Formats: sequence, structure tokens, C-alpha cells
Amino acid sequence: MPYLLLILLLLFAACGETTNTATLSPTISEPDLTSSLTIAVLPSVSPTKTPLQLTNSPTLAPTNVSSTPNALPSVTSPLLTPTATSIPTNEPTATSIPTNEPTATSIPTVGPTSTPLPASGSTANALPVPFQPVQRQIAPPNCCQAFAFARDGRLYYYDKSATALLDLAGGQSQRLTTRWGLFSPDLSLVAFSARVGGPTTIEQVNDGTRRATLQNRSSLTLISPDNTRLAYLLRSPNQAPEAPQLFELWTGHLDGSNLRATWTLREGANLAWFPDSRHLLLTARNVANNRFGLWVVDSQATTGQSATLIVESKGLLAATLSSDGERVVYAITLQGEVNSGVWLANADGSNRRKFDWVGGWHWSPVNGTELFYSPIRAAGETASALWSYDVAHQQATRLTDPVTLPLRLSFDQWQIAPDNKNMVYRSTTDNALWLVRFR
Repeated sequence: MPYLLLILLLLFAACGETTNTATLSPTISEPDLTSSLTIAVLPSVSPTKTPLQLTNSPTLAPTNVSSTPNALPSVTSPLLTPTATSIPTNEPTATSIPTNEPTATSIPTVGPTSTPLPASGSTANALPVPFQPVQRQIAPPNCCQAFAFARDGRLYYYDKSATALLDLAGGQSQRLTTRWGLFSPDLSLVAFSARVGGPTTIEQVNDGTRRATLQNRSSLTLISPDNTRLAYLLRSPNQAPEAPQLFELWTGHLDGSNLRATWTLREGANLAWFPDSRHLLLTARNVANNRFGLWVVDSQATTGQSATLIVESKGLLAATLSSDGERVVYAITLQGEVNSGVWLANADGSNRRKFDWVGGWHWSPVNGTELFYSPIRAAGETASALWSYDVAHQQATRLTDPVTLPLRLSFDQWQIAPDNKNMVYRSTTDNALWLVRFR
């Protein structure tokens, strides 16, 4: 019995313990292992996270955690929480940060690099300074009736009844002859024409020696470039002034021998020798067929077979040969917009082309590939400009600026010097002679 009672007491005690446990379980939550560990080790301190600070220095120094107010306990803590010096990271330090871009010293330049300036005084890359044309007066107003350049560059002019040389440097004049005449290109010979209807004499300039006397009724006589031949247009007498004038073209030797009428024509003008001293250029109307135009005449051909028409036009006004005789420039007027204007052609009439300007012109005295011209001023313009045309390259270049260097040119009152650098013109303002250096 006692044993039975003891067993019952034990069972009763066991049941009472079970009941107490079940009653308390609703007020106790499941234990948090992390909180338990923290509370067990640091009952009064909450851990804080100290972020790493990257600087601009090449390397990042480790953060000294122990020096901060929120420093963690030493590594003897059961947590074994690592300090900042041992925090593992997946980012390398600044000295080892990998990059796919080159450093500043190796960045390729996309644009052109600057060219170093030359040292002071260096002219290796210096551009030439454009020439600035200048002009100056070389003769007083109303001094000269006509003027031209000799082959050697001397300028001669007609003043009343005398002919004089003009010194371009000092502006001093020197009398060349006491009469008016047409000179040979080298100024060694002159053809003096007497009063209307009188003879023409050929004389040497240096000593006045007479070389020939021509009974040509004061016709203007041209001496050939080689000083061996003569040519002139002889107007037939007893013609009505209003009728187309009849002429004969005469040619012969310098001494007046072998003179003959080479061709009969009307309205003859613009007579000029070719450089070969055999052929002549002129504008005329052929009496035989009444055709008017630009003709080339062979002075040594048989009469009636000497003239060749190279340009036919009723409005031919003027024509000049290039210095080498290879080309001709001529003007046509009153023939409609298409045909009127200034034209360039070969000396046989081929390869004609029209310029886009109208004005006066002169061939270069030293070559047949450069033409100087001055276009007629447009409305409102008060000054002219000098231009150059390169025949070979068909390129025009303005040589003077009418704003900075105003030229008062007339249609034909100007001449180009044989040096191809100077021009003399008669001013339409004061009628004086002016010298222009354009190169």
C-alpha cells in the first residue's frame, strides 16, 4: 500500500508540472539567436556600422576603428567581429583599380594637334605680303597729246609740234624731235608726215638722216618691226565725205623702193604689222565682194590674192594683235547682244570666244598670253580698275582696287610698259599723265 501511495504521489506531481508549463508558454516568444548572442556579449552597447571613406589619395589607408566614439570592443570579444582593417571587400584599392581607358598621357587625339609657332624672326611659313599698287603724277595737266612706250621702256609723247622723251623716275622731259611722227618700235626711225596732201619722209632719229621720201599725201606710215618695210593706207582723192571711203594698201621697202598697191578696199582702219614684218592686220570692206570684217594681208603676195578674211562682221570697231602675232582681240558693236562685245581669237580667226566685259585693252608688250584690260565703269562707280587676263589658263585677275587706288581712265588713253609692271594713263580728271606700279 505504501508503495502504491508513493506511485500515485509521483504521478500527481508529474501532472502538476506539465500544467504549469502549458500555462506559461503563450507569453514567451521563440528565442532569437542573434539577439541572444548580442545581449549576452554586449548588454549595454548597440553595434554601429562605420562606412569606409574613399579619398583622392592614390591608396586608401585603413580606418582606425578604435579611435571612433562608436568603436567596437577588442577582438577578444566572443563575437570575433572584425575591425575596419580586416573587413573583406570586393573592390581593390585606388592604386589597383582596373580601367579600360588609357591614362591622360596616352589618350589618342581625335582632332589635329596645334602646330608650334615658328620662333621669332622665322620666315619658314610666312606668307608673301600682297603687292600694294601705287600711282603718282609724272607730267602736268594738258602736257601731252599722245604717248607710247618704246621697246626699251622709254616713254615718248607728242606735245604740240614736238616729240619728247619723259623720264619716269624724275618726270623730266627731253626733246626727241621737233616734229610730229610715227616711230619705229625701237625709236631709231621716224616717219614724218607733212601737211595734208604733202609727202612723208623716213628719217633716222639720232642724226636726222633721211632714208626715204614718199608721195603718199600725208598718209600715216607704219615702219615694220624689223625696220625693213613700210605700209600705209592711201585714200583715193575726190571722194564725197559722206560716202564710204576708198583706199589702197601700199607696201614697200624702207628706202621707198618696190612700193606697190597690195589691195583695194573701203573703210580701212586699225592697220598693224605682224611681228614677222610681212603680214598686216586691218579692218576693211573688200571692194570686190563688199564683205566687211577683219583681214590679214600678205604684203609679198600677188595683187588680188593677198587678203584673207578671218572675222566677218558689219560692226567691227577695233582690233589689236598680240605681241607674238598669235592672237587678236577685237570689238563688235551694234550687232545685237549675242554678237556685240569684246572677242578673242587666234590670228587665223579660229577659236573665237567672247569676254564678259566691255572696255579698253592692251596686249602685254613682252608676251602673247597676257591681256590687260579696264572694264567700263558701272553706274555709280567713279573709278576704273586694271585687270589681267591669262589667255593660256583663261583666268582673270584684278590688279588694282578702284576703292584704294582710283584710276580715272578713258577707253584707250593708257599704255603698258615693257616691264609688265607699270602703266601710264591720261587722267580724265586733270588731263595729266600718271604712272601706276601694279606689280
